[in-house]
Amino acid sequence: MRRWLVVLTILISSAGAMASSVVVYPFDSQDTLLGVAVADRVAGAFEGRATVVGPDVAPGLLPPLVAQGGFVNLVTLVGPSAMTGRSGASIIRGATGADVAVTGSIAITDQGYRLALEIASGAGSRRVSLDAPKTAPGVLAREAAGVVAAALGVATPKVDTSLDISGGFGQYARALALVSAGLPQDASNLLAQLARQGPLTARAQRLADDLDAVLGNGRGKDPLRMAVASLSVSQLDEARSVELFQKALTATGLPVAEVWIGALDSNVNDKQGATAAFDRAAGSYPFGRAARAAYRNERGIDGVSADIDAVIATSEGGAADPAALLAASVAAQQAKLVEREKRALQGLSHAAPFLPYSFERLSYIAFDQNEPLAAAEALRVAVDLDPGNALYWTNLGWSYYLLGFPDRSRQASQKALDLDAGQSIAAYNLGLVEVTTGHLETGLSDYTTALRIDPKVDQEAIHDLERARSRFPDQAGVHFALARLYEADGQRTEARKAYQAYLDATVAGAPLRSEAQHRVAALSAPPPPVELKGPVKLTLGHRGPEASPYHPGDPVYPSFELSTPGDALPRQVNVRYALLGGDGVAVATASEQVSVPRNAVGFVVDGLALTLPSGLSAGTFRLQLSATSADGRSVTASTQVQVADGPVVLRQLLGRGIGMTSLDTGASLYGPADLAHAGALTDILVQELRATANEAEQALPEATAGRFKGLTGSQVFQRSTSQDVADFLTYLLASRAQDTSFTFVDAYAQWVLDGTPARPKPSAH
Repeated sequence: MRRWLVVLTILISSAGAMASSVVVYPFDSQDTLLGVAVADRVAGAFEGRATVVGPDVAPGLLPPLVAQGGFVNLVTLVGPSAMTGRSGASIIRGATGADVAVTGSIAITDQGYRLALEIASGAGSRRVSLDAPKTAPGVLAREAAGVVAAALGVATPKVDTSLDISGGFGQYARALALVSAGLPQDASNLLAQLARQGPLTARAQRLADDLDAVLGNGRGKDPLRMAVASLSVSQLDEARSVELFQKALTATGLPVAEVWIGALDSNVNDKQGATAAFDRAAGSYPFGRAARAAYRNERGIDGVSADIDAVIATSEGGAADPAALLAASVAAQQAKLVEREKRALQGLSHAAPFLPYSFERLSYIAFDQNEPLAAAEALRVAVDLDPGNALYWTNLGWSYYLLGFPDRSRQASQKALDLDAGQSIAAYNLGLVEVTTGHLETGLSDYTTALRIDPKVDQEAIHDLERARSRFPDQAGVHFALARLYEADGQRTEARKAYQAYLDATVAGAPLRSEAQHRVAALSAPPPPVELKGPVKLTLGHRGPEASPYHPGDPVYPSFELSTPGDALPRQVNVRYALLGGDGVAVATASEQVSVPRNAVGFVVDGLALTLPSGLSAGTFRLQLSATSADGRSVTASTQVQVADGPVVLRQLLGRGIGMTSLDTGASLYGPADLAHAGALTDILVQELRATANEAEQALPEATAGRFKGLTGSQVFQRSTSQDVADFLTYLLASRAQDTSFTFVDAYAQWVLDGTPARPKPSAH
């Protein structure tokens, strides 16, 4: 009997160990492959001892939150660097529902390698610093595995410390990195190339098999890996992904699978399936409840506040989950439950004190609630956590201005500009501080800097000066600075009044009085006209050839020059085009707001396309154009447009700036000179396929779907017809591609591997 008890104890212990789960996120590193390779070596050490999610799967496993108009991605929300930083492991653990989560970053030093390992478990999160000599980076994996083993409560595994990423293992690590980046097809192609050089390792073969299964051929063994990879195929099949996540849930027990099932069902408007999945997730772990709150809000289902309150209450009760609080704050923000969002963020700031996001959001809420002190307190923490963030310094400068600390405001705003010379709002803040403290000319220089960064005047900067008139009644320079911005914005009447207010508030000898007098006189006179200089030209594509007659589907770019006999053109001009038929009815229109450089007296407008409708009949049309400024100045013109029968693919490619090059030479396969024989395009491209058939046989796997299913790369390229190429070009134009250049055979091969679809399918997330 005693022997059976011992055996039973061993079995129970083994089952408990296998029930544990660990997620190993790719380690950040200057050498990306090194970070992925070390993380994979750590993950591999626990296979058979726990449910393991490796670095190829971990980034894609983090679930989205359902939101109005789509999804909120957690990594995008907090920033990729946060996931490998001090709070990353806790967020990964909470979002996935794993027992242990591991992340970190590897620094390459003169002495060797240092891994800042972040590990989160039921006992909390901690950082461990691990070192390895330059000759043996694999030692990092061995040391990290020891830390993970302690967290899992299992014996420390043996780890192979040899880690050479210069050869085949490096290619395997590259494949892992491609999968983690959401590029399963590229990873599969790389593994296929590696297999042709010799047998794959067992781990590499399992990865290849799982990817083959996802991409349509073969059977895999890891349903979680396949489920995550299925999210990144070119044409998402939600039902297939749901099936894989259901299998992954059975295999791993990780509740994150339920969140993914809910999100996928929601994406195809399966309300019943999504609701059931989110209900199960909410009953499984805190993040699931927060995810359900986001889903309920998007669907208009009762219980949003109750779910958010439950997550916050759990946090306030001492069991804080950063991922759940983060998701609850997003759900509250989406539902416009401001006070609940604040409470969730405050909980998050304590649960994940190294995460800048909570302090950033708290500062925005404080600004909205007119609480600059609270905003400054949050932003002081944010800049400590992320001192290189120019936006945080900009907003801190603004909070100091509102609090009446001009010196601190000036320093923070200048720091923002030092970090990012394109931070126009920081320049506006500097200008405001200088003008309101009596340094008019310095402030005007800052405003000039802001307008040089972005010629379009920021309307909030105008409102700030308008409010400053009453806040700083003794600072006459506020009127002058306001006049300068009004004028730059095209508000001539308001600018004249503000210049006059400056004159009324100052005496002879005050700075810039003579300029103010000059501007009052100039703005009191009728504004100089806006004129059209020279003819209106039409080109096929932006600055392309003049290729009349035009055809249906052509992107036509009108080009003309605005000029003025006055000091300068208005800074903002609204340009509108209308293509009129013989009955005077517009068959196509286009418009945009054009920013004119400061003090320009002439400016060429040529960046707005008017795409001719695909069903347009042949004939003579009239292009009517107008250019109008905010102060009412305008100019109009028209020109004839000859339209011929039928769309021409080559013209549309050239008009959109889409170039395709030869694989062997890199030379363009077509250009404007080919317009005279545009019908030969498909023949040229077919010849390129034939010429590269041998390379295709080596580089491409067998097609698994579409019209070429079952054919090798060489067979596809040899058998493709002009009609196949024409269908590919139709697909390409339907993708809305523009201003790009690529190797034709690469793009064609991808279309084949995607199953030769007729039209691109929008990505679900």
